[in-house]
Amino acid sequence: MAVSNESIRAYKEEALRLNKDQRRVYDFLRHNQYNSYTVRQIARMLGCGHRSEIQPRVSDLVKLGYVIKHKSGKCEETGKTVGFFKFKTEGDQMEMF
Repeated sequence: MAVSNESIRAYKEEALRLNKDQRRVYDFLRHNQYNSYTVRQIARMLGCGHRSEIQPRVSDLVKLGYVIKHKSGKCEETGKTVGFFKFKTEGDQMEMF
């Protein structure tokens, strides 16, 4: 199924409405769209001091439909079960149906 030019334009316009912090996380995950990361890993890779700086932005992007919780697993640092997040690709949309 082809995506119309109008849909692509609308998607790009919506992406431009992200605030600066949301955009940093969005761009990181989009650039690394075939990998999933914990919030702690995203924070570290973006040079943030603590995961709490990034968690709200990841939650925002999940609510907006740009990011999905890909899986759960053990955090290498804390040993706790945590979510791994990734950029939502076209293939991820097909898996939902």
